[in-house]
Amino acid sequence: TGVQTCALRSLFDPLTGLHNRRYGLHHLDLVATRCRAQGIRAGVIAMDIDHFKQVNDRWGHAAGDEALRLVGRTLRHELRDDDIIGRVGGEEFAAVLRITGDDDVRIITHRLLEAIATNGQEIQGLPLYISVSIGGVEKADHHKTFADMMIEADSALYNAKNKGRNRVEFGDRKSVV
Repeated sequence: TGVQTCALRSLFDPLTGLHNRRYGLHHLDLVATRCRAQGIRAGVIAMDIDHFKQVNDRWGHAAGDEALRLVGRTLRHELRDDDIIGRVGGEEFAAVLRITGDDDVRIITHRLLEAIATNGQEIQGLPLYISVSIGGVEKADHHKTFADMMIEADSALYNAKNKGRNRVEFGDRKSVV
């Protein structure tokens, strides 16, 4: 029905097609709980596009929108289908990751950093040189909820921004399953 379609659309960001903050707040705790119950390692990343206001100011909002779409496409391409990826506001993105095999948050976040910098060198013929700052954390015993992980990932993100941007920083505590 139309109401169901409208409700479903309200869970996605129309610009990037990623989940939005509303979806994330409702569902990400469930994913973290499921990972814990199944003995699967989980990670959280928080990410901002560096100097995004300058992109909009210099090249216009259409270029800024395309930069947001590029980051969304790169996240979908680099992360797995069962990872939950969202645009949580403005130029901010977050993801909950199921950590399997030899992957860990450090490997995944460095891969994202490189892919976005490579893909964002030129957008629509404009030399934008998009980069991101990323904060990452892997689920540890001191994390009782997704919100705890997100707070630590956000703190790590601000450390990355304060240390010069276009880099990854990780939570303060040692991560353990």
